[in-house]
Amino acid sequence: MVAGRINYLGHSATMSTIHFTVYQILDVSGNNNRDSFFEKFKAAFSNGWYWLGELIVGIISIWPFLLLIAFIVILLKRFRPVRVK
Repeated sequence: MVAGRINYLGHSATMSTIHFTVYQILDVSGNNNRDSFFEKFKAAFSNGWYWLGELIVGIISIWPFLLLIAFIVILLKRFRPVRVK
């Protein structure tokens, strides 16, 4: 009797349909949080200063490579054979 009931419920569950509804509350106040021109201008100016600072730090951080390149150029100029025309 129990096995029959389990089989009946198992077959009923495989043939059933689930209806699922999701509701989302929308903001209809008309305020779409767009920045004004001056807020965008201020953000752009701030980002510009940030990138300029990053560029300066990047240039400072590659000083060993610049020193190596300068050393190689000096060595090449000093020990390169002189061409006679």
